[in-house]
Amino acid sequence: YGIYNEVGEVVVNGGWIEVYDSAIQNCDTMYTPLGGGDAVKNCVTINGGTVRSTVYGIYNDGGDLYVTGGTVFTDGSEAFWQGLGTLPEEWTEIISAIYNINGGTVDITGDLYDETTGTGILIWSVNGMHALCNHGGEVTINGGTFKGLGNRGVIYNGSVYAQAIDPKPDTGIPCRVYVNGGLITNSDTSDWRYEDDPTKGILNNGEYARVVMTGGTISGGIADRGGNLYLGSKAVFNMTGGEIVGGIARNRGGNIYAATGSQ
Repeated sequence: YGIYNEVGEVVVNGGWIEVYDSAIQNCDTMYTPLGGGDAVKNCVTINGGTVRSTVYGIYNDGGDLYVTGGTVFTDGSEAFWQGLGTLPEEWTEIISAIYNINGGTVDITGDLYDETTGTGILIWSVNGMHALCNHGGEVTINGGTFKGLGNRGVIYNGSVYAQAIDPKPDTGIPCRVYVNGGLITNSDTSDWRYEDDPTKGILNNGEYARVVMTGGTISGGIADRGGNLYLGSKAVFNMTGGEIVGGIARNRGGNIYAATGSQ
C-alpha cells in the first residue's frame, strides 16, 4: 500500500502516489477525533495530485472518501497478482480506480476534467477495469469526469460478482449511486474489443443496486446491449434530470437497456 489508513484521517493535496496493489487503503475502523467527540469513520480526502495503481487506486473498505480534485487511475496490468493466469470475469468486475465496499461512502464534488489545463477531477481506467466500482455502499457524484477504455462498465454498481469470489453469503448492504453532476463517458468510442460487454457507461446489476440520476451526463458508451446504461434483473434506476446521450449498441438499447425484472 502507498497509504494504509487504519485509524484516523488522510488528506492528499498534491504530489504523486503510485504502488503495485492499492495506492490508498481506507479501512472501516472507527476512531475518536483527537479533540474529542463521537467516534467517526476513517476518512480520506483527495484535493489534488495523482493516485495511481496497477490494481486499486483507492480501496475504500467501509470508510469515508471525498474527492474534490486530482486524478485517480488504474491500468489493471497487475490484476493477475492472484496467480490466476488469465483474468476471470468476476475479477474484471472489481479491479477499479475507486473500489467501495462494506458500507463505505464516497463523495465526488468538483469541476469536470479539462485536458488542456489538466485541472478538475479525473477518475479513469483501462484494460477492462472500472473507473469506479460500488460493491456495497453509497456513492454521490456531484462533478468530475469518469472515463474508461475497454471497460465492462465505466461505473459498476452491484453485488452479483462479489458472491462469486467471496465464500460468505451476501450481506444485503445496499448499493447506491447518486449522479447529480459530472460526466461519465467511454474515452474511445472506436473501441470494440469487449464486444460482449453488458455496458460501457453504468452497469447497474443485482437486487441491492440502485442508481438515482438528477443531473450530469452519461455519453459515448458502446456495448452489445445498453451502451450508456445497463439495468440488470432486480436493479432500480430513477431519473429526474441530467442527460443520457450518444450511446451505441450492437444489439439493443444504445442509451438504456432494461433487463426483465428491473425497474
